[in-house]
Amino acid sequence: MTRFLHLSILVFAAAGEDTCNCPADCRPGEGFCRNGTCCPETGEDLCTCPADCDTLTCGDGLCCSAGGETAASCPSDCACPDACGDGVCCGVAGENGCDCPADCGAGYCGDSVCCSASGETVCYCMDCGYGYCGDGLCCMGESLGGCPEDCL
Repeated sequence: MTRFLHLSILVFAAAGEDTCNCPADCRPGEGFCRNGTCCPETGEDLCTCPADCDTLTCGDGLCCSAGGETAASCPSDCACPDACGDGVCCGVAGENGCDCPADCGAGYCGDSVCCSASGETVCYCMDCGYGYCGDGLCCMGESLGGCPEDCL
């Protein structure tokens, strides 16, 4: 008959200690990543430790492109590229369909950007505000008789 001796190691965690802030007491011999617990306070996120974490943490100071973070989706973590034509439409840097159609696609009436380069005016596009007599444009509803300064 063979006997096996089973040795148990008891580990005691002090109040407030958990697997994220005290690995020595709470899981001896293991590293932070791959322990089954996502610990954002130690820098773990989907990008740094996909084995433990299943969500991104926008605002953690890490730009995780592998997890889908971009300058557009998480500007606090990812710096915007500074050049039109780089393939990234960076709205927080002011790029839009009017100023940078190469990155953002063509602008259109209704995109919240008044683009005079594409012919948008107050006469027909709400992005540009509302026309009024004296704005230099003879829009629908204005006439030579009612607004001669615009319709001459």
